[in-house]
Amino acid sequence: TAIQSDHPCFIRYPRGSGIGIPLKNEPQKIALGSAELICQGSDLSIWALGDFVQVAEKLAKELNLLHGISCSVVNARFVKPLDENLLLEHASNQRAIITLEDNVLMGGFGSSVLEVLSKHKIHTPCKCFGWPDQFIDHGNSVSELRAKYGLDDNSLLQACVSFIESNLDISRSVITAQ
Repeated sequence: TAIQSDHPCFIRYPRGSGIGIPLKNEPQKIALGSAELICQGSDLSIWALGDFVQVAEKLAKELNLLHGISCSVVNARFVKPLDENLLLEHASNQRAIITLEDNVLMGGFGSSVLEVLSKHKIHTPCKCFGWPDQFIDHGNSVSELRAKYGLDDNSLLQACVSFIESNLDISRSVITAQ
């Protein structure tokens, strides 16, 4: 896709190992700006990039299993151009949006999502998760850094539940009872 594009492209390779997705026999061109809907839910739409897509899938399963929250998961694939059509559809049909990125929050993917929602005057609650705008230690493992900055699985689950409780009119008793 990047080679065949007539636009500048940037591919980010995260630190650590990937999930080991089997390669296709033939490379396939992806339409620039097209996100991939991994699963469809009705309450919460989780938009993720890169290695956080796998985190989003696990988070969606846990939110559904433990708290009865039906989640869509979207592999955004692109920061620019962003799949505005799918985002606007989810903002209209979902009760809230969460973004997950392995990037600094300020000026990143989540900011782009918020800009699109603002541009279209959409008030769907949105919570963005990513790295703070500061120097991050590099001597630790990725899992240690994620835990330190609240981006590990458990921290994300707890932060999402808190966000959901305060934005989706779901009582604490419903969330903790399941």
